[in-house]
Amino acid sequence: MTESPRTNNLSRPAPGPLPATARVGVVRWYLVGIACLVITLWLALAVFGIPASFFSDPSPMLGFLRVVAVPGVLLAGYAAWYYLNGALRPQHVTVDERGVTTPAWTLAWEEILNAEVAPAPWVEPHKQQLAFHVTDEAFARVRSANRGHSGRPFGMGGLVANRPIVRTQYGTWPMASELLPVVEAQLEATPYPGRRPRWPQ
Repeated sequence: MTESPRTNNLSRPAPGPLPATARVGVVRWYLVGIACLVITLWLALAVFGIPASFFSDPSPMLGFLRVVAVPGVLLAGYAAWYYLNGALRPQHVTVDERGVTTPAWTLAWEEILNAEVAPAPWVEPHKQQLAFHVTDEAFARVRSANRGHSGRPFGMGGLVANRPIVRTQYGTWPMASELLPVVEAQLEATPYPGRRPRWPQ
């Protein structure tokens, strides 16, 4: 295996003291979740033709709306579940001398091979999350617990990850790019036999 590069051209703050905690900003999760729930209900009414007076006109456009509303209900319902689940069960992140912990899972430093900010450290704070490349043993242990923010499907969650990557919840404060130097400092201080593997493709 080849060594994984850890360099980044972005200016980063110096690692802070441990433990460091990043809390999820649940207000945004509630607002988006409620909006998706309203859209789900509206589309469901369209599918069932409620109110009947609105759908009594045999307009081709109304017929098209009812057809499109069927997959729309599924997608909007999924989004409502994802965001409301994130609001009701926020996965705050704690980094300490032992490893990284959320209410759903714990990773020891020896189990983390690499870390990065997904999708990129320069995106808006509410779109950032930490992603950890972990050992196969750690992945087998926490993959089910991490399914809510696994990135599958649609970059969100609900399905277990198909690669040994564990992700935190989006939208923490401090944001993921500010917490990453703390994580990297601990990884550098953690002995590892040989060279760390590259990020899985």
